[in-house]
Amino acid sequence: MLGSRVLYGTRSGQYRQVVDAGDKVKVDLPNLVEGTTYFFVVTAYNASGEGPPSEELTHTPNPAMFLNMSTRANVQTGDAVVISGFIIGGSSLKTVIIRAFGPSLAVAGIVGALADPAIELHGAEGLIAENDNWRRNDPDVLIRLGLAPADDLEAELVAPLPPGTYTVIVSSRDGSSGIALLEIYDGGIPVAP
Repeated sequence: MLGSRVLYGTRSGQYRQVVDAGDKVKVDLPNLVEGTTYFFVVTAYNASGEGPPSEELTHTPNPAMFLNMSTRANVQTGDAVVISGFIIGGSSLKTVIIRAFGPSLAVAGIVGALADPAIELHGAEGLIAENDNWRRNDPDVLIRLGLAPADDLEAELVAPLPPGTYTVIVSSRDGSSGIALLEIYDGGIPVAP
């Protein structure tokens, strides 16, 4: 059997807790206390034994925070669009997933759903990204996360963002009006593929 173990504790070099991750690439560590710094190493093992530990990593869990939001609203024309804001705190990049649905709402029986939603993401310096058909922006990421919509006209963005304030605008690509669903997800800390 091949696998790995995560060893951790609250002092450098002293790892009193062990979680066997088996062959998983991701493991949840239970009962970490917010604001406490933890020290981690990972070891790999096989039938012959266990290898040396990795370099030590540290992590301090942040206080509990709001992670996701969604709202359903009537998107009009001109300035009567849907506008929502969010703030990223802390000191590191955060992956944010933004979705705007219209056609899927119609399939679900919502009368007057927006036919072709579009989203814009704005930061302090202006427009960061925009999308009106989800397959034009990281479709593999959305599929892997299980967030790919059934209709190609839905709008989605996956953006690694630094701390700051942001605004999302939902409008109609074809100039019509209708009901849309806006969702903003905390996608976690970006990692290399």
